[in-house]
Amino acid sequence: MSSFCSNCARTMGFEEPDIDIEEIASTQLNGYYVDELCEGCGVIGIGKDENGVIIIIEEDGSNAPWDPEEDRELKCRLKNNYNEQEIN
Repeated sequence: MSSFCSNCARTMGFEEPDIDIEEIASTQLNGYYVDELCEGCGVIGIGKDENGVIIIIEEDGSNAPWDPEEDRELKCRLKNNYNEQEIN
């Protein structure tokens, strides 16, 4: 079954996301993230920065505050790390 993040689910017209970015981020400590695989935008890190702002981390390590209205592009490729990671 395909899983889509909050942004991709909205863009594709799905009622509910499989990967709820806000819900996942709420479970993370500030400065930590988890990897998720979205069928729309690829592998993304979902977490919070040191100030508690929800961020999305791309495969190349770049990150930006999450914008729930942004239409994400296919930017990422699969990587095999699903452990909680500290943000550098």
